[in-house]
Amino acid sequence: MKRLTASGSAAAATARLVIVAALCAFQYWLLATTIESHHAGNHRISLFTFIVSMICFVSGAALVVTGETGELATRKIASKKEGNQDDG
Repeated sequence: MKRLTASGSAAAATARLVIVAALCAFQYWLLATTIESHHAGNHRISLFTFIVSMICFVSGAALVVTGETGELATRKIASKKEGNQDDG
């Protein structure tokens, strides 16, 4: 069975993976910074870093969901093309 993919879908998936990995690394750094500042007595920065971390989380989740829905659409299109080739 030949796998049909949209042009550039592998590159787009790789780009999403790299961006999500970078967001995760940034979130870990934010966590370390927040813990250090909290132990140093600076409690104001905790709320700010929490908000930034949530923005990173939502962005990463949106990229994952967008990628999964795009992959499902690509598979659906590929299965329709295979079905049309079998009929002809």
